[in-house]
Formats: sequence, structure tokens, C-alpha cells
Amino acid sequence: VTLASLSVVKLYRPTVEYLFIGCDKPLIPSELDKIRKDFRKKDIVVEQMDIMNAMGTFNILNGEDRRVACVLVIDPDEGS
Repeated sequence: VTLASLSVVKLYRPTVEYLFIGCDKPLIPSELDKIRKDFRKKDIVVEQMDIMNAMGTFNILNGEDRRVACVLVIDPDEGS
């Protein structure tokens, strides 16, 4: 996951309040900091968590009509 790969989220209208990145392996801290800093300029809060918590948090906030987005990073080797 990189800043460039997430740039499409900033184009969504109405704008997103929260972006949850769900992945079972942590992102590289420097890349996550870059992503958070850039999205903060657009008033978007970025949180990284495991996949199950990202989906659950997304569903709860979406049910409250909050403007949320969720990116799920699935490890292709995990299912093998």
C-alpha cells in the first residue's frame, strides 16, 4: 500500500472522513506516516488495523451514515 495507490480515495465525493487500512501485516512505518500526513491535508483520518477490525469498524460507521472508506490488503500466500 502506497500513497499513490490510495490517491483515488481523495477523489471520492462526498469526501471521506475516515480511511481504514485493513491488513494483517503492518505497513512500513515511514509509508504509513506519509499516507497519514498527506490525507490529513484533506481532513481524512487514516487508521491501520487488522482486516477483521477494519471491516467491523467500517460497517459500524457506515451504518451511522458516516463518510468512510476501507482498503483491505489480502496476502495471496495466506490462503495456501
